[in-house]
Amino acid sequence: MRVLLSEPKTLLLDEPFSALDTSLREHLRAFAFDHARQLGLPALLVMHDRDDATVANEKIIDLSELRETTSQN
Repeated sequence: MRVLLSEPKTLLLDEPFSALDTSLREHLRAFAFDHARQLGLPALLVMHDRDDATVANEKIIDLSELRETTSQN
């Protein structure tokens, strides 16, 4: 919430929902993603929980898949 009030030009979210219980997590994810879309803010979300990325409904880059591809070459 603080970040959105500061009127940023972009968002970098590093595990922003990891310490929250399930219902609060769902509520805050929806709030953050909806506001970022409404404001046209580009956002980078770094996380270990794929559900966080899936809820954002945007492009997902899974670094573990990149690592597997690189190690096979």
